[in-house]
Amino acid sequence: MYWWNVSKLAEDFREGRVEEKERFKYFLATSIVWALGAQPFFYYGQTFKIAHVISAAVFVTVTIIGITVCYRANRTGDNTDFVGRMICLSWPISIKLAVLFSTIVVILFGVIFTVVVLGLKLKPGSSKAMDAAGILFGSLFPICYYWLIYKYITLVARPKAPGASQLTSPVESLEV
Repeated sequence: MYWWNVSKLAEDFREGRVEEKERFKYFLATSIVWALGAQPFFYYGQTFKIAHVISAAVFVTVTIIGITVCYRANRTGDNTDFVGRMICLSWPISIKLAVLFSTIVVILFGVIFTVVVLGLKLKPGSSKAMDAAGILFGSLFPICYYWLIYKYITLVARPKAPGASQLTSPVESLEV
């Protein structure tokens, strides 16, 4: 794995010398660096809380486990184009999860607003409960994301049956 020599890596790609396992390492390393690098921006301007560190640690851990599990599923199948599959499958999965989680957040805010409007008060010290809920809710997105990637990689990576032209899920066969 090259850390600095981009020219040599480009040459290895051109010559077909970068195997799937090496591509996985580059993808995993890049994902970890971006996950860690993005964390300070999520909390910029806020007072430091240990919950922020826990949330970042959980996110990075889920990223490492998720990518590794997806890679192993791809390797067990046809062991080709792991990074391409991860990137391409990520687009529609991210959109679907963003819509789902946005809907949940809107509903939760509606419930909280209703509780406040009705004059019910939240218990003192709910800050820790909100931090815990934030960590839990923030962890659900990447867990669902990697689970769906895993599900579709196992579908794509398995060898084609003789005479099978394409893979479809029951839901996709109903779509127009």
